[in-house]
Amino acid sequence: MKNDQSQDKTKDVFAAYQDMVDKVFNNINQTVPKYHQSITDAQQEVFKTLEGNITSAIKLQKEVATKNGLPATVPDTNLRFMKDSVESYIKLANIGNQMVLATIATAQQGVKTGNENAKAINDLSQNVARSWMTAFAIPN
Repeated sequence: MKNDQSQDKTKDVFAAYQDMVDKVFNNINQTVPKYHQSITDAQQEVFKTLEGNITSAIKLQKEVATKNGLPATVPDTNLRFMKDSVESYIKLANIGNQMVLATIATAQQGVKTGNENAKAINDLSQNVARSWMTAFAIPN
């Protein structure tokens, strides 16, 4: 037990920092996929429920119309307008989805570029610090 305590007391602070950072990011890397799956599952359940509710409403309306002898036909122009509206909505939704995905890809590239720039600045800073240490080295 004494060896463990003495190792803890003499452990390099930077190694300790790195251990803590590693633990935090390992936890994040384990947790994030669970969030993604949970959100996807919830979204699918919402869409499934919505589709079921709309289908039930259509069936109920059809039943009521049929039992009460109400007409269930519409002029061809109305039907064509309804179909064209749905097709237009689908095209518009696809364009919107493409824009969102392109925006996400652009943001991801921006983060990647920022990370590469930060690494380059860090490398430069390390080289400058090493040069200063060499230039201003205190003789032993």
